[in-house]
Amino acid sequence: MDYYELLFTTHPTEDYQQDLLIDALAGIGFDTFEELEGGFKAYIPEGDFDKDVLEENLAPYHDMFSFSYEVNVIQQKNWNEVWESNFEPIQIRNRVYVRATFHQPKPEFPLEIVIDPKSLPYLDGTELDFAREGLNEGFKFNNPNVKDECGCGESFNV
Repeated sequence: MDYYELLFTTHPTEDYQQDLLIDALAGIGFDTFEELEGGFKAYIPEGDFDKDVLEENLAPYHDMFSFSYEVNVIQQKNWNEVWESNFEPIQIRNRVYVRATFHQPKPEFPLEIVIDPKSLPYLDGTELDFAREGLNEGFKFNNPNVKDECGCGESFNV
């Protein structure tokens, strides 16, 4: 199935403007959004795209602020295959093996980190550090996508 990708640019760029547009688009079948500097991308399956419905839903916002968009068609691809073809496991000093779920495990490594490809959008940009503090040691995650987290440090929202 092909998708339509709409690249929105708001003038001037304010978060609330993007939020209003994204909310309107979600209400008419857009199912994926990617925030960018100065705008965002919105995706909708080709069969669900209706330019008249789009214009009707965006019309109220033209009076509130200035924005523009361009429409592109994204040809069907197996995105997992594309990602898999570009991802190689990482070995760190024969101690840590970082791999995706589709790579074979390597039991000779004392520590193995397995990343599910579906989780990548939530992990993008994450820094992983091993820290020792007194008698305690462990991994610390610095994830720039985290919007909110609980006090226990075990759950978060992105």
